[in-house]
Amino acid sequence: MKMKQIKMLHPRVSPQLLEKLSTGILSLYVEDMKKSSSNLTELTRNQNIVIETLEQENARVSEGLTAYPLDEMFAKIKLYHQKVLLLKKDMLSIHERTSKLKKRAMKLQQQKQKEALQKELQRDREIERDKQLAPKIATKSVHGK
Repeated sequence: MKMKQIKMLHPRVSPQLLEKLSTGILSLYVEDMKKSSSNLTELTRNQNIVIETLEQENARVSEGLTAYPLDEMFAKIKLYHQKVLLLKKDMLSIHERTSKLKKRAMKLQQQKQKEALQKELQRDREIERDKQLAPKIATKSVHGK
């Protein structure tokens, strides 16, 4: 407000008194205002630093996304995963077949051993039978007559 307006409002108040009151009131708040101004300046500076850092990070991320196409990578991962599943399935099938072949080979080996044993027993029986059928020469006994 201008002085003339102040005089009109309060004709008994002197301009010096008004000046002192104004200065006194301002002195109460000036220090806080300076601190607030300083704090706001510091805050603005920190915000600018954060904004600059975020812009740099965004640039790095964008650069990384263009350098490493993630869509292609995920497509390859999916393809290789499917290949691994197929290989796993094939290996399981091969394992089952080899297990069956091992069992069959063991049975065949046991069968051959059994047949060989039976042939050996048959040969032993034939030899024993031939011995029993062979003519025996009678010998004189010394004890008797």
